[in-house]
Amino acid sequence: MNGINLNSTGGEITDSSLNPGQSYQVYTALPTAVVSVGRPVPNSDVSTPTSTTIPTAINPQPQADPNNRVKHKLQYLLYLQIQTMHL
Repeated sequence: MNGINLNSTGGEITDSSLNPGQSYQVYTALPTAVVSVGRPVPNSDVSTPTSTTIPTAINPQPQADPNNRVKHKLQYLLYLQIQTMHL
């Protein structure tokens, strides 16, 4: 994800291929780096990788937002989905 897109999302990276509990190697790259999906990470203009793990919630505690009905509904649906995954 490039810096412009990262700034526009407030630093939030979302991708359906990222899975909670999985570890990933994260790199930062200069704008001059030539990076292509499916190709090896280049040897120049790229940082050494940092290992990171997508967090999981063992006992999620969603909170209702009384000022936002849509957000309240989404939080409830997320809670139900998480509970179903742990059955």
